[in-house]
Amino acid sequence: LYILATHTTTDGYIFQEQSTRQGKKSLSTGAVDVSIHVIKGELVSIHVINEDKETQSQQDLNIDEFNVHTKKLNYFQAQTINFIADKIGTFKYYSTIHPEMKGTIVVEAN
Repeated sequence: LYILATHTTTDGYIFQEQSTRQGKKSLSTGAVDVSIHVIKGELVSIHVINEDKETQSQQDLNIDEFNVHTKKLNYFQAQTINFIADKIGTFKYYSTIHPEMKGTIVVEAN
């Protein structure tokens, strides 16, 4: 799963999500509340890439309920975060640098 942190003149700061697996997929083209769907017990691996060429601002991604936080990524830096989706529910992910950047992770039962 890849999450691109970027900025566009029309949408501002946004997360864009792309899936590399055959499961459920949500593609964002600037939507505010991008949803990622996973199954409980699954090892989730998210590759976060700062592709903010326009402003070259730092980016980050945080999921408090799973104690997952990237470092502050400069332009074109990337970091992979891994966690086990061990709780069912809907959880928010967000940027501490750009509060308008957010989405949800939906953990479902088998």
